[in-house]
Amino acid sequence: WFSQHVPQPLSAAFDVAGGAIKNTINGLVGNVESMINAVIRGVNWMIAQLNKISFEVPDWVPGIGGNSFGFSLQKLAEVKLPRLAQGAVIPPNREFMAVLGDQRSGNNLEAPEGLIRKIVREESSGGGDYTPLLQAILEAIRDGQVIVMDGKAVTKNVVKNINTMTRQSGRAVVLG
Repeated sequence: WFSQHVPQPLSAAFDVAGGAIKNTINGLVGNVESMINAVIRGVNWMIAQLNKISFEVPDWVPGIGGNSFGFSLQKLAEVKLPRLAQGAVIPPNREFMAVLGDQRSGNNLEAPEGLIRKIVREESSGGGDYTPLLQAILEAIRDGQVIVMDGKAVTKNVVKNINTMTRQSGRAVVLG
């Protein structure tokens, strides 16, 4: 839906730039996560070595003689740092932390409410009767819901429009 209502060069540029930024940040997060987990694996190795040690207390020691003591330390769990997701509903003037992208399929759509309202106005006057659908989308956004889009349908529309634009202009319209 989004790819049909935003000018294709602009939409493609945002997709490419956003994807590159997201991949870069997620790559950095992955590197930090790997370094932290390497330290945790080293600490866990030391814990395993300490847990192998036991002490025998001689019988002549009063109170504790004849007993053996050792370590029983718990290993540390490796970390899994959150990655950047594809979108969210962000309320104005309220800071918050979020983990996004936990849906099982489809894509999230994050866009300023003003842009969605503009699309509603344009589509309402453009002859297509998308008003009920767009009203429902706006209500969902106001309620703080995440809008999930079918990735295959979005990709199909994007590819179709890129191919049409390429044929019309006689040159590739996506820089890769």
